[in-house]
Amino acid sequence: MKMGARQGLLVIVAIITSLYGCSRQEKIKLPPGWVRVERSDLGFELGLPKKPKEDQMNLRGLTATALTCEEDGVSFIVFYMKSPKPLDTLSKKKDALAGFTDSIIKGGHKVLNEREISRDNVVGREFLISTQSPQVMKIMVFANDKGMFTLTTVCAREKIASPDIEMFFDSLRLK
Repeated sequence: MKMGARQGLLVIVAIITSLYGCSRQEKIKLPPGWVRVERSDLGFELGLPKKPKEDQMNLRGLTATALTCEEDGVSFIVFYMKSPKPLDTLSKKKDALAGFTDSIIKGGHKVLNEREISRDNVVGREFLISTQSPQVMKIMVFANDKGMFTLTTVCAREKIASPDIEMFFDSLRLK
């Protein structure tokens, strides 16, 4: 049986898709005991080591949502604040991220590492921050069309590369 170039390419794509999945937007695979949190109204899905506590607050007229839980000495925090005006351009998103960076520095925290990131075509920044206590914070902040979104862990420095922390950050899907 003779196969054309197009058919051969389709076969290769089918094999790769079956082996590796078709996109990052697939449902996240979580370890036993972890909880999937999906908020389509806020545009995200992620995993947490246990059911989070949810708080809604009003910050200067803006609605914010915080999801928090603690496991094995690590605090896991998800924070989302809706923007009063859509962040519908790359420039607006980068300005919002710059404002977040400025607030960290003004807060007196020492930034140990900072880099630009993106997840699911959403721009962001990642920080490793030293606090005044013997703990560190790893923060990922993103700006999508609806507002600002952060994932934060707070823990002892030796735990910052733990599998649970990596799973938390890797589980994030933005829509």
